[in-house]
Amino acid sequence: HRQQSFLPLRLNSAGVMPVIIASVIMGIPSILTYFVKSEKVILVLKNYLSTSTPVGFILYILLIMLFTYVYTFFTINPEELSKNLNNNGGYIPGIRPGSETKEYISKILSRITFMGAIFISIIAALPILFTAMTGLSDSIKLGGTSILIAVGVILETYKQLESSVASRNYNSRR
Repeated sequence: HRQQSFLPLRLNSAGVMPVIIASVIMGIPSILTYFVKSEKVILVLKNYLSTSTPVGFILYILLIMLFTYVYTFFTINPEELSKNLNNNGGYIPGIRPGSETKEYISKILSRITFMGAIFISIIAALPILFTAMTGLSDSIKLGGTSILIAVGVILETYKQLESSVASRNYNSRR
C-alpha cells in the first residue's frame, strides 16, 4: 500500500500582509503633504500617488503583487523546505533531492503565488473600482484589506468550529 502526501503550499500564503504594506506605502505621500509647503509637490503627490488616479491605482496593484512574492518567499523558504523534505526521507517523484527539489519547489511556489497575487489584487481593487464607477466618496468605501481580514476571520472560525465538532465526535465514540 502506497502512502501519498503533499506539500502544504497555499494559494495565498502571504495572506493580507501585501495589501496592508501596499496601503501603508501608498498612504505615506498623503501624510507628507502635511509637511511639504510646495504646492507643486503636493499636486504631484495627490495626482499621481493616490489610488483614485490611474497611475496611483496601477502602482497600488503592482505593489500588492510585488509584496505578495516578497512576503511569500520570506515566509516559505524553498531551500529550507527542500532540506526538511530530504531530512525526513521524503521526495518528489521524478525530481532529484537537493538543488533540483529546491528549484522545483521555487517554480511551483512562483506559479501559485502569481495566482494568489492576482486574487488579492482583484479583491483590493474592487472597492476602488466600485467607488470610481459609482462616484461615492472615498470615506464610504469598504477597503479590500477589510474584506480580506473579514473573510480570513470567518474561515478561521469555521475551521476551529469544524475541528471542535470533529474532536467532540471522536471523544463521544470512545
